[in-house]
Amino acid sequence: KLVKKLSLFKAVALSLVTAWFAQSANAQTVLKLGTVGFKGMPIGDAIDQALIPTLEEVSDGQMTIEPHYRKSLCSEQTCGEQANQGLIALWTSSTANFGNFGTALAVFDLPYIFKSIED
Repeated sequence: KLVKKLSLFKAVALSLVTAWFAQSANAQTVLKLGTVGFKGMPIGDAIDQALIPTLEEVSDGQMTIEPHYRKSLCSEQTCGEQANQGLIALWTSSTANFGNFGTALAVFDLPYIFKSIED
């Protein structure tokens, strides 16, 4: 009787795991985006009207972006910190803040080290 119950438990567990993996294979990847922008601002409109639909199109609906506007998730500084920690996938920031999150991003400040285009 105990062996029968264990076999039944194993069968149910196996079916649940199989169903979970099958659902995960078809699940959509949702990327959190933190921004201080909002709809009606150029950055907010670009996210809403260009970035989100383009990602959904090129990923065949497998990926989407969950935007958090108006500092509802984080400010410019804390959004970068959260992205470095893996808490959010995407964030917007002014270029002045980029260098704080890694030396590779400091390249965006380079144009401002020259006095003029000729230099």
